[in-house]
Amino acid sequence: MTETKESFSQLTLFLFGGGLALFIALLAWSDQIRGIDQDIRDLENRFLERTGIEKQTFLRIVKPKSPDDRGEALLEVVSAGRIKNQNSAEVLGIFTKWNKQWLWIERLSAGKYYMTIALTIGLFLVGIASLHTSPLQQILILSIQCRVEMLILILPATLVAMLLVIIIFIAERENALRSFLKSVSDMV
Repeated sequence: MTETKESFSQLTLFLFGGGLALFIALLAWSDQIRGIDQDIRDLENRFLERTGIEKQTFLRIVKPKSPDDRGEALLEVVSAGRIKNQNSAEVLGIFTKWNKQWLWIERLSAGKYYMTIALTIGLFLVGIASLHTSPLQQILILSIQCRVEMLILILPATLVAMLLVIIIFIAERENALRSFLKSVSDMV
Protein backbone atom coordinates (compact mmCIF):
# COMPACT_ATOMS: atom_id res chain seq x y z
CA MET A 1 0.00 0.00 0.00
CA THR A 2 1.44 3.35 -0.98
CA GLU A 3 0.96 6.35 1.24
CA THR A 4 -0.07 9.47 -0.62
CA LYS A 5 1.45 12.69 0.62
CA GLU A 6 -1.08 15.44 1.26
CA SER A 7 0.04 18.87 0.18
CA PHE A 8 -1.06 20.31 3.54
CA SER A 9 -1.78 18.42 6.74
CA GLN A 10 -4.88 19.18 8.76
CA LEU A 11 -2.67 20.69 11.45
CA THR A 12 -1.05 23.04 8.95
CA LEU A 13 -4.41 24.17 7.65
CA PHE A 14 -5.67 24.67 11.21
CA LEU A 15 -2.65 26.75 12.19
CA PHE A 16 -2.74 28.90 9.07
CA GLY A 17 -6.52 29.30 9.35
CA GLY A 18 -6.24 30.32 13.00
CA GLY A 19 -3.47 32.77 12.19
CA LEU A 20 -5.48 34.27 9.35
CA ALA A 21 -8.60 34.58 11.50
CA LEU A 22 -6.67 36.35 14.26
CA PHE A 23 -5.01 38.62 11.70
CA ILE A 24 -8.43 39.68 10.39
CA ALA A 25 -9.65 40.22 13.96
CA LEU A 26 -6.61 42.38 14.70
CA LEU A 27 -7.34 44.53 11.66
CA ALA A 28 -10.87 45.10 12.92
CA TRP A 29 -9.90 45.58 16.56
CA SER A 30 -10.32 49.16 17.74
CA ASP A 31 -8.98 49.20 21.31
CA GLN A 32 -12.39 49.15 22.91
CA ILE A 33 -13.07 48.46 26.53
CA ARG A 34 -16.84 47.86 26.46
CA GLY A 35 -18.07 51.43 26.90
CA ILE A 36 -16.98 51.87 30.52
CA ASP A 37 -14.70 54.73 29.55
CA GLN A 38 -17.56 56.77 28.07
CA ASP A 39 -19.80 56.15 31.08
CA ILE A 40 -17.06 57.33 33.44
CA ARG A 41 -16.36 60.40 31.29
CA ASP A 42 -20.06 61.31 31.40
CA LEU A 43 -20.06 60.89 35.18
CA GLU A 44 -16.92 63.05 35.48
CA ASN A 45 -18.53 65.78 33.36
CA ARG A 46 -21.66 65.76 35.53
CA PHE A 47 -19.50 66.04 38.64
CA LEU A 48 -17.47 68.90 37.16
CA GLU A 49 -20.62 70.78 36.13
CA ARG A 50 -22.18 70.35 39.57
CA THR A 51 -19.08 71.42 41.52
CA GLY A 52 -17.70 73.99 39.06
CA ILE A 53 -14.24 72.43 39.15
CA GLU A 54 -12.22 73.06 36.00
CA LYS A 55 -11.24 69.99 33.98
CA GLN A 56 -7.49 70.72 34.23
CA THR A 57 -7.70 71.08 38.01
CA PHE A 58 -9.72 67.86 38.25
CA LEU A 59 -7.10 66.02 36.17
CA ARG A 60 -4.33 67.35 38.42
CA ILE A 61 -6.19 65.79 41.37
CA VAL A 62 -7.04 62.38 39.87
CA LYS A 63 -4.00 62.05 37.58
CA PRO A 64 -1.34 64.07 39.37
CA LYS A 65 2.14 64.45 37.93
CA SER A 66 3.47 64.66 41.47
CA PRO A 67 2.09 64.64 45.02
CA ASP A 68 2.81 68.38 45.24
CA ASP A 69 0.80 69.05 42.08
CA ARG A 70 -2.13 67.10 43.52
CA GLY A 71 -1.88 68.97 46.81
CA GLU A 72 -1.86 72.35 45.06
CA ALA A 73 -4.90 71.39 42.97
CA LEU A 74 -6.78 70.18 46.06
CA LEU A 75 -5.93 73.39 47.91
CA GLU A 76 -7.13 75.41 44.92
CA VAL A 77 -10.45 73.53 44.84
CA VAL A 78 -11.04 73.80 48.59
CA SER A 79 -10.09 77.49 48.79
CA ALA A 80 -12.42 78.28 45.86
CA GLY A 81 -15.26 76.59 47.77
CA ARG A 82 -15.89 74.00 45.04
CA ILE A 83 -16.18 71.12 47.50
CA LYS A 84 -19.30 71.95 49.47
CA ASN A 85 -20.17 68.65 51.13
CA GLN A 86 -18.82 65.28 52.23
CA ASN A 87 -20.15 63.51 49.11
CA SER A 88 -18.15 65.75 46.77
CA ALA A 89 -14.95 65.08 48.71
CA GLU A 90 -15.62 61.33 48.68
CA VAL A 91 -16.39 61.36 44.94
CA LEU A 92 -13.08 63.09 44.24
CA GLY A 93 -11.25 60.35 46.17
CA ILE A 94 -13.23 57.68 44.37
CA PHE A 95 -12.34 59.14 40.98
CA THR A 96 -8.67 58.98 41.98
CA LYS A 97 -9.00 55.30 42.90
CA TRP A 98 -10.97 54.64 39.73
CA ASN A 99 -8.24 56.20 37.59
CA LYS A 100 -5.67 53.78 39.00
CA GLN A 101 -7.97 50.83 38.24
CA TRP A 102 -8.59 52.15 34.74
CA LEU A 103 -4.86 52.41 34.05
CA TRP A 104 -4.52 48.75 35.10
CA ILE A 105 -7.29 47.75 32.67
CA GLU A 106 -5.64 49.73 29.86
CA ARG A 107 -2.33 47.97 30.50
CA LEU A 108 -4.02 44.58 30.51
CA SER A 109 -5.83 45.44 27.28
CA ALA A 110 -2.58 46.52 25.65
CA GLY A 111 -1.00 43.26 26.83
CA LYS A 112 -3.92 41.32 25.38
CA TYR A 113 -3.53 43.13 22.07
CA TYR A 114 0.21 42.42 21.83
CA MET A 115 -0.32 38.84 22.98
CA THR A 116 -2.85 38.41 20.16
CA ILE A 117 -0.32 39.76 17.68
CA ALA A 118 2.26 37.30 19.05
CA LEU A 119 -0.27 34.47 18.75
CA THR A 120 -1.05 35.42 15.15
CA ILE A 121 2.63 35.46 14.22
CA GLY A 122 3.20 32.27 16.22
CA LEU A 123 0.38 30.45 14.40
CA PHE A 124 1.84 31.42 11.03
CA LEU A 125 5.35 30.34 12.09
CA VAL A 126 4.29 26.98 13.52
CA GLY A 127 2.08 26.52 10.46
CA ILE A 128 5.16 26.90 8.29
CA ALA A 129 7.11 24.54 10.59
CA SER A 130 4.30 21.97 10.38
CA LEU A 131 4.74 21.87 6.60
CA HIS A 132 7.97 20.01 7.24
CA THR A 133 6.55 17.41 9.63
CA SER A 134 4.33 14.37 9.40
CA PRO A 135 1.66 13.27 11.90
CA LEU A 136 3.68 10.23 12.99
CA GLN A 137 7.07 11.93 13.22
CA GLN A 138 8.60 11.74 16.72
CA ILE A 139 11.56 13.31 18.47
CA LEU A 140 13.52 12.32 21.58
CA ILE A 141 13.84 15.08 24.21
CA LEU A 142 15.50 14.29 27.55
CA SER A 143 14.82 10.57 27.13
CA ILE A 144 11.15 11.21 26.40
CA GLN A 145 9.64 10.35 23.04
CA CYS A 146 7.30 13.13 21.82
CA ARG A 147 5.35 13.68 18.64
CA VAL A 148 6.71 16.65 16.72
CA GLU A 149 3.20 18.01 16.17
CA MET A 150 2.69 18.17 19.94
CA LEU A 151 5.86 20.22 20.32
CA ILE A 152 4.74 22.53 17.54
CA LEU A 153 1.50 23.21 19.39
CA ILE A 154 3.16 24.19 22.69
CA LEU A 155 3.77 27.82 21.66
CA PRO A 156 0.21 28.55 20.45
CA ALA A 157 -1.33 26.68 23.39
CA THR A 158 0.75 28.68 25.87
CA LEU A 159 -0.18 31.97 24.22
CA VAL A 160 -3.88 31.05 24.18
CA ALA A 161 -3.73 30.15 27.89
CA MET A 162 -2.06 33.47 28.68
CA LEU A 163 -4.70 35.33 26.65
CA LEU A 164 -7.49 33.58 28.56
CA VAL A 165 -5.94 34.60 31.89
CA ILE A 166 -5.66 38.22 30.73
CA ILE A 167 -9.28 38.20 29.50
CA ILE A 168 -10.46 36.88 32.89
CA PHE A 169 -8.51 39.59 34.74
CA ILE A 170 -9.93 42.30 32.48
CA ALA A 171 -13.48 41.01 32.94
CA GLU A 172 -13.09 41.03 36.73
CA ARG A 173 -11.73 44.58 36.72
CA GLU A 174 -14.46 45.77 34.37
CA ASN A 175 -17.16 44.25 36.59
CA ALA A 176 -15.67 45.99 39.62
CA LEU A 177 -15.63 49.29 37.73
CA ARG A 178 -19.24 48.82 36.60
CA SER A 179 -20.38 48.34 40.20
CA PHE A 180 -18.28 51.37 41.14
CA LEU A 181 -19.99 53.37 38.40
CA LYS A 182 -23.43 52.46 39.70
CA SER A 183 -22.58 53.41 43.27
CA VAL A 184 -20.89 56.70 42.37
CA SER A 185 -23.60 57.83 39.96
CA ASP A 186 -25.99 58.07 42.91
CA MET A 187 -23.54 60.34 44.73
CA VAL A 188 -23.09 62.63 41.74
